[in-house]
Amino acid sequence: MAYMQVPAAQRRGVGASRLFGSMASTPEPDDMAHYFKNMEDRLAATVRERQVQQLRVALMLLCAVQSACAASFLVTLSSALDGIESQLLLMTVTVTAVSGIVGIYGAAFRAGSALQWFVISQVWCLSNIVAQYVRDQQSTRRQKIFCADNSESGRKFDCLMAAEEQLATVLFVAMMVTYISMFVADALAQAMQRQLDHRDNHLIVQFIWMMQKRTLVSVSRFEEFIHTHFEELVSLGYLKLKT
Repeated sequence: MAYMQVPAAQRRGVGASRLFGSMASTPEPDDMAHYFKNMEDRLAATVRERQVQQLRVALMLLCAVQSACAASFLVTLSSALDGIESQLLLMTVTVTAVSGIVGIYGAAFRAGSALQWFVISQVWCLSNIVAQYVRDQQSTRRQKIFCADNSESGRKFDCLMAAEEQLATVLFVAMMVTYISMFVADALAQAMQRQLDHRDNHLIVQFIWMMQKRTLVSVSRFEEFIHTHFEELVSLGYLKLKT
């Protein structure tokens, strides 16, 4: 910055030492962490950015798996969507799929509001998925007992246990993915907020350094002015220096 360059005392033939000259001529540090010890250096910022990228990729993968499980669950129950309970289940599956899409959007575009909505919707989805998983386990247990009793009595019934087990597996995977993705999204939101805080702190520290630099430059110029005129008075004989 050209306005911060201070002319050296030797250019004017002044040999007296300067108190603020060396400080005013100090260039801007390459990394503000060298100036302010509480700042993160560039290596720490690079590591933090790498962690954010890893969290973004992990969250997008989890959200993709969640949406796929929701779609698979919906296809599995597409032939039995009747009644109020089935309508509530359909709404839960739809919200779960939409929540996964919102999570992918928030991770891809670093949208903090989308991540907040994602975490809130995940809590609701998780509670409904757990409730549905418990209901399906109870229904499967009753069906097993019913099929076992009727097989012993010689009656023939169509017990589709494979479909029930597949449904339970899909629900369990969706429940675990929803649970893990909540913590990943929260960690990603915190890491992004720390990056923003670090960027703001860097700008504040840089502003403070510039204002301090300008102050030192002004004081150094005033000091140069005083020294120059003082030595002119000495050279003209108006003042005498004590030896």
